[in-house]
Amino acid sequence: MFASLQHLLVLVISVAVFVAAVVAVFDALRHTNGAYVAAGKNKAVWVGILCVAGAIAFVSLPPPLGGGRGFIGLLSIASIIAVLYYFVDVRKKVKGNEPPSSYGRGPSRGGW
Repeated sequence: MFASLQHLLVLVISVAVFVAAVVAVFDALRHTNGAYVAAGKNKAVWVGILCVAGAIAFVSLPPPLGGGRGFIGLLSIASIIAVLYYFVDVRKKVKGNEPPSSYGRGPSRGGW
């Protein structure tokens, strides 16, 4: 019973890490290169790091989703750290340097 519970827990955490890595890649691609430069970061480097972290998380998925052993392993832990560092530090700095959105602030097209 405990073995199946442990397997389920490893499976859930591994899937969460993979999903977080995919979300991080798309979030990193969404921001402009100028925002990365203003934050002192390099967009290409961070997209690359997050893609590698996502690939490692994908390969590490345990059965029945993959052939890995889950998030237990040096490379898997490194991918978790990379994704967490992106969300905690890099994303915050890049988002703070993003130019304001022009959505909803364009010229008036009539109305009441």
